[in-house]
Amino acid sequence: GELPAEQEDLRQACEALLLVCAVFGGGPRDVVDLTPYRTESPGEGPGAKFLQASAAYDWMTCGGGSADDCARLALEALEGGTLLAADEGLFSVIAEIVLCVADRPEAFPAFATHIADAHRRGSLFGAVGVHLWQGYAHLRWGELPEAEQLLKVAIEEAELWGSGTRGSTVSGYENAFLASTLVERGDIAGARAALERQGTPREDQIDDASNFMRWSTVEVLLAEGRAEEALAVGDEYEQTAAHLLCPGWAAWRSLKAEALDRLGRRDEAIGLVEEELELSRNWGAPGTVGRTLVALGTVKREEGREHLEEAVEILEHSSAKLAHAKALAALGAALRHERKPTEAREP
Repeated sequence: GELPAEQEDLRQACEALLLVCAVFGGGPRDVVDLTPYRTESPGEGPGAKFLQASAAYDWMTCGGGSADDCARLALEALEGGTLLAADEGLFSVIAEIVLCVADRPEAFPAFATHIADAHRRGSLFGAVGVHLWQGYAHLRWGELPEAEQLLKVAIEEAELWGSGTRGSTVSGYENAFLASTLVERGDIAGARAALERQGTPREDQIDDASNFMRWSTVEVLLAEGRAEEALAVGDEYEQTAAHLLCPGWAAWRSLKAEALDRLGRRDEAIGLVEEELELSRNWGAPGTVGRTLVALGTVKREEGREHLEEAVEILEHSSAKLAHAKALAALGAALRHERKPTEAREP
């Protein structure tokens, strides 16, 4: 606030940094109003680009923005290379994350440019960020061996850089994403080990990494058949992620719904997934909408086939390969339960 007018771009950079600190658990998120930057460019300097990337992320996570609008803003922040030239890996990664969650193909060229820059600089910090979030992108898109490999590299790099200690924010992302990847690969013991390597977040930790740890913990508990414990963690996740409106970033509703359904509380489960579906449609990314439709179709059972058919249609041409496979399998199972084995065979 004390900076003179000619230091406007530096002031913008400081504002953007305040928001990022909040994301990592270092203060309130509402310390900076990013709403104006959703429609108006704050400028062309590095600080302005930092703000643009932060605005895209904030609009996605907490502002109820659509995938198309948030991706547009992220791409504007990355355009021209000013952002990456001024920043080794913090704000560039934020823009790339938005592209991932929006299921945009531009994410991978952005990662490739970023990792080349990190190698040119000799920046271990830059490499950690790219490998972590590129691994996350592969997980989202169902490319599991690639996800596991990149996330393990990110864990090694984070330990070298000094951020890989037990309980740290950065290692929270890494171990959460690795646990989710290993659940999908059928390695439940390995997923449990990843969670234990990180440790359980405290109830007052509402940073995004801690919430991803809760997401992964619910997945692991469900895979272990411990539905009551999964629901308890899901209840905590609901409290700490209530401010997050994008189900692609915080899917506590469908996770809780699966635990509730296993415990015989089907009506509550359906209500939660229907709420998530509305938010998913507002976001609009096919991977997010498709996954939620599969969750709803599964919990509705005999009444859910139309949701599964829609999920298959939406996911067929999307980047979410594993979600598409799950939608096909769920549809086939639903048709089989309807005693239509011939129709069930193809999906």
